[in-house]
Amino acid sequence: MIEGIHFRAIPGLFSLHSYQMFIAAAISAALVSNDLEKVIDAGLSQVPEKSRLTEVVRNVLIWSKKANSWQGVWQRVIERYGEYHIVHTLPNLAFVLIGLIWGKLDFKKTVSIAVMCGYDTDCTGATAGSILGALKGTKGIPGGMSRPLNDRIKSAVFGYSDGRINDLAKRTFELVK
Repeated sequence: MIEGIHFRAIPGLFSLHSYQMFIAAAISAALVSNDLEKVIDAGLSQVPEKSRLTEVVRNVLIWSKKANSWQGVWQRVIERYGEYHIVHTLPNLAFVLIGLIWGKLDFKKTVSIAVMCGYDTDCTGATAGSILGALKGTKGIPGGMSRPLNDRIKSAVFGYSDGRINDLAKRTFELVK
């Protein structure tokens, strides 16, 4: 029984690791590119070519070219990956991509579509917003969405419970120089 549980858990761990690598590479590429296709390609470059996660990305790209709406792509994702748990990386990466592709580089539309897809909505909305925010910069985030934050960030990390978003962005930028 323990061995069976062990072997069933491993594929999920690989998917999670691949997801994290894809997102990290996509955000990194978005900081230096203004081309969403290149950003997605950068994410794919960090994931094993014959992985389920690569399959998801390729399927969403193909389905998006053939579909008339994001809902059509969403339906295909549900049909193909709907058996996975609502917090599994495969359908949720598909929803991030649907938001990015069908949002047409509009921040509010991108995040809204990613969230409307369902499942792990706080993560899909935040991830789509992170990638697009890196791609477009602060000017790409509508004032109506950023102004209420008053440049403040609340965190559970000790010593960083109340800081400024701009200070965090500057510190992060300095790390990569």
